[in-house]
Amino acid sequence: MKYLTTALTLLVCHVMVYSQSFYAHRFEDQNYISFGLGTAGYYGDLQHQLIIPFPAASLELSHKLGPQVKIREGLSYFLLRAKDSNQKQQDLKDRNLSFKSANIELSLTFELLFLPIYSYRGRPKVNPFIFGGIGGVTVNPRTTLNGKSHNLRKYKTEGKRYSGLALAIPIGLGIEFAIARYVTLISEFGYRFTTTDYLDDVSTVYTDLSPGDGIRYRLADRTPEMGIAPKKAGMIRGNPKVNDGYAIFSFKLQYNLAQIF
Repeated sequence: MKYLTTALTLLVCHVMVYSQSFYAHRFEDQNYISFGLGTAGYYGDLQHQLIIPFPAASLELSHKLGPQVKIREGLSYFLLRAKDSNQKQQDLKDRNLSFKSANIELSLTFELLFLPIYSYRGRPKVNPFIFGGIGGVTVNPRTTLNGKSHNLRKYKTEGKRYSGLALAIPIGLGIEFAIARYVTLISEFGYRFTTTDYLDDVSTVYTDLSPGDGIRYRLADRTPEMGIAPKKAGMIRGNPKVNDGYAIFSFKLQYNLAQIF
């Protein structure tokens, strides 16, 4: 009973706060949908600089919790790629590894606006914000050998099985631009920390394989393609101390749901 009383009290207080505004009764102003296009890139063992040249798209629902706070549920699709031939150090070029992947991210984030919004019509023309939250991302690196694409996770190139899903922690910042009565343009940049070091299929050391292992042997150690002797088991292949991450930069169009339906 105590918890029910507390919950009812909080609900009443919430409604009373909204009643202070002329537009407080317009709860339809609190829900939005947005569509975004942008670019993505990754940071990890095959790329030590954050470069974001690959396409990304997103669909997002957001709900206003207060004048400066929104909660967002997002679905993103993006491509990631990298290869050792673009590295600066010669030993990394000689490693000769590469990957590409098509990834899906589901996220739940909170957005903190710098300026309060009491009604969608009367919102600021320009409003910066920061955001952070939690999500999940697919892990499915692939590479090409003799013109054919191969699923690297399937071949366990480092002798380790890893999950096709990883936790992602998105953080970032952006700016909202009110461009029409019920339309907002959003420019946003966000980086994702992850719980995996296998977005690129590279993390630890070379495993004990022989030419008899066929494609797996060739995918695990690609230095022979550079005219270099094969690596021995236990030699360094990647850096397990730092997990992989990725970033997405996007432009979104946000619409008031009440004006669509």
